[in-house]
Formats: sequence, structure tokens, C-alpha cells
Amino acid sequence: MDYSAEYEMTLISSENEQGYALSLGSDPKMNGLLVKDSNSYQGYSIPLKDAEKLRDILGK
Repeated sequence: MDYSAEYEMTLISSENEQGYALSLGSDPKMNGLLVKDSNSYQGYSIPLKDAEKLRDILGK
């Protein structure tokens, strides 16, 4: 897959802190991708329907 990190975020709980990179791409017919910073070789596909919602929320 050819994705680059467009958004970087950190989720913090009382017990843990984890960084993530989010890629939505410029093609509206493309799934998104969420990758943990600590393991850039393992990503989680974001289904097209959910990626579209995120693009709308982020104004992309």
C-alpha cells in the first residue's frame, strides 16, 4: 500500500499513552489506514464508509 501519514495523534489514558498515524488519502474511493507509531509494519484498514465520515469531519 502507498500511504503516508497525514495526521498524527496520541491517545492518552490513565495507564497508557499510544501514538498513531492516520492516512485517509486524497482518493474518496480509497480505504483509510491507521498505524501504531510503535509498529509501523502493522496497520488497520479503515473501511471506505468510515473513511468517508472521517474525511467529512476533518474537512478533507
